[in-house]
Amino acid sequence: MKRKLGIIGYGTMGSWHAENVRDRIKDLDVSLIYDINPEKLEKAEKDGFNTAKSAEEFLKSDVDLVLVATPNNFHKDYCVRALDSGKNVVCEKPVCLDMKELDEIFAAAKRSGKLFTVHFNRRWDV
Repeated sequence: MKRKLGIIGYGTMGSWHAENVRDRIKDLDVSLIYDINPEKLEKAEKDGFNTAKSAEEFLKSDVDLVLVATPNNFHKDYCVRALDSGKNVVCEKPVCLDMKELDEIFAAAKRSGKLFTVHFNRRWDV
């Protein structure tokens, strides 16, 4: 069974992840993209992805996993909202701007019982 990935943020990293998941991970479907910028949504649609017109629409969807790839100052809010919506979350680095924000994300993960992790894409580079 394919899992459904939703991506918040379709800039450089969000679009990179979307294309790589689509091309390389057959058990994960990029099912929905959301970006606050209408031009980014239009690009996602041209790239063949379904889009949500609002964060609320995105968070009400049936995605299993949310990848947060927004500018850093938005990470905490989107991570908390996604976790509180019952979604597992992967966040781009840096995860947040201070420890208080990280504590809020951890509290949301605990409250929701969902998984939260940070994407360290260069972790295994030598």
